[in-house]
Amino acid sequence: MIEVSKFVKNITANPKKALREIIPGLEKLKYEIERALVKQPLDGIVYFFNTVSLWHDRGIRDMIETFRAANAGGQYDIVIQRLEILELHFKNAGRDNCGWNRTKPGETVTEDNVYLGDIYGLFTKTVRFWKTCKDEPKDEWDGTVWAKHLKGKNSYDVVSRQAQKFMESHADPMTEIIGYLRAVAAA
Repeated sequence: MIEVSKFVKNITANPKKALREIIPGLEKLKYEIERALVKQPLDGIVYFFNTVSLWHDRGIRDMIETFRAANAGGQYDIVIQRLEILELHFKNAGRDNCGWNRTKPGETVTEDNVYLGDIYGLFTKTVRFWKTCKDEPKDEWDGTVWAKHLKGKNSYDVVSRQAQKFMESHADPMTEIIGYLRAVAAA
């Protein structure tokens, strides 16, 4: 149950003003995500996770609740939906003690606590480990079910592609949502 004082504060709050206050941070997030995408994928995924994890720690639940409290006529339904999707991206690309980004809130993401693999028969290992595989021979996949898909690749290439695809799957929707929120805040 929401406290009366918090409820009154939310009702009287100007959600667009609150959104305008976090737009500079979201713009920085967008810039950092774009920077991660142009890095070598194994460096990029570490940078990406470190950037997104800060927002995962911070969260935007208060912003969502501020818009909900001011949404009596449904005028903010789409804004709320987009904020919730952005929050899901923060969660899915954030910290998870059994996932790819195995850090605790506030901890810096490094190549020693990001785990990739579990693809095409490769075991899950740290980014630091996969970087040591960069110069291994290519095309050592003969006899595997996946050999035809992995022609000309080694395990480093496979996990690099895995990292790149993961970043892209989150970056595009997140940057689109940040652009939308910037337009809402400016209106």
